[in-house]
Amino acid sequence: MLPVDNNGNLVLPKDQNGNYIVPVDDQGNNLVEVDPETGKPDSQHIGAPTVPVNSDGSQITKVDANGTPVVNVGDDGKPVLAKDDQQNPMYPKNSSGGQNIPVTNNGNPIIPTDQNNQPIIPKNKDGQDHFAVDKDGNIVLHTNPETNKPIIPKDDSGKPLLPTDKDGNLIPPKDQNNNPVQILDMFGNSLVPKCDEFGNVQLPKNPDGRDTLPVNASTNKPVLPKDNNGNYVAPTNSNGDQTVPVDQNNNPIIAKDQNGNVIVPKDKDGNPLLEFNDQGQLVLPLDQNNKPIVPKDSEGNNVLPVDKNGNLVLPKDSNGKPIDVVDAKSGENVPSVSPGGNPVLDDTKDKDPETGGLLVPMDDNNRPTLQTDGDDKQVLYADQNGNKIMPIDQDGEPVVPKDSRGRDLIKTDENGNLVIP
Repeated sequence: MLPVDNNGNLVLPKDQNGNYIVPVDDQGNNLVEVDPETGKPDSQHIGAPTVPVNSDGSQITKVDANGTPVVNVGDDGKPVLAKDDQQNPMYPKNSSGGQNIPVTNNGNPIIPTDQNNQPIIPKNKDGQDHFAVDKDGNIVLHTNPETNKPIIPKDDSGKPLLPTDKDGNLIPPKDQNNNPVQILDMFGNSLVPKCDEFGNVQLPKNPDGRDTLPVNASTNKPVLPKDNNGNYVAPTNSNGDQTVPVDQNNNPIIAKDQNGNVIVPKDKDGNPLLEFNDQGQLVLPLDQNNKPIVPKDSEGNNVLPVDKNGNLVLPKDSNGKPIDVVDAKSGENVPSVSPGGNPVLDDTKDKDPETGGLLVPMDDNNRPTLQTDGDDKQVLYADQNGNKIMPIDQDGEPVVPKDSRGRDLIKTDENGNLVIP
């Protein structure tokens, strides 16, 4: 047995002349290259492993109570993994010849990445991948259709490759640089939400301080973290209230469960922060200007974002579909606006059946109507992506918005073409 320090790092003995004695395999080959002055592994030596390895290149590691390989953590807080000749990190091998996912001393699983920052997929004894990786480098796992829990691949001995907590939830894995490795289901939803030390889901913040959901590149839908029942897990603020995150276009996302029911965000005491009717529509009171009054959380922040003029920004569900907002008194729909303050037309309702174009509301004279903002300027309608829509009248001429003094807000170029901001 060789001694280790308090961090589990190998301590090499010295000979009578003060030189470090390096362990060797049964062929007499050094198991580790070390700095002759410090006795620490020499990571600068090309092709040399940074921790002891067997003669076949497999890493010598400790194992925890579950038999999972445990790797040490260096002074920089990063796990110390053996490397191959291309300087890519290597997985430890099990007794059957397959590769296992190691954990750190804290039980955090390590999925190393290669020189291109793509996850290195562990293989079984036959050289087959234990799981799939999508084009963005995210690990993709199947889920059990009955429980909606991820089906965790097993190693050659039948043990789960990825550790779970006491409730059966996947423990968030990291790469060798301590960066999180995303695990998704077949629909692009996150199976391992990033959590703080209290278990609250943590998401990136936008400039307004709101939680921002990543968007799946293939489906263009927001990637929502889920619990072990397959339902959306709401992020929480520092006071313990659940928050409504936004996508990368600043549209708030009000998620739905597996049955299509709205998952209502709640405060730290379990009280709902928003009200929904039986149709899943958001019910809000209106102020004297007929604008929705947005509820506030216990920190005094709006539960839903509003634009610079106080208009409610278009909320969507977890499938990217708009959620209707209705007046608490009349039950009538309240127009939503894009992050730029333009009224948003719903392409699931306002499409022309013949042309597929979005239909702008018409006035009593059968002319397209335009909304006004807080400064009494007319504004153009927008689609769900925030693109402004130029309405045309019966003669095919564009209806140009005007400011509060009746002047055209859209100018024309030298050829008479409209210049749309």
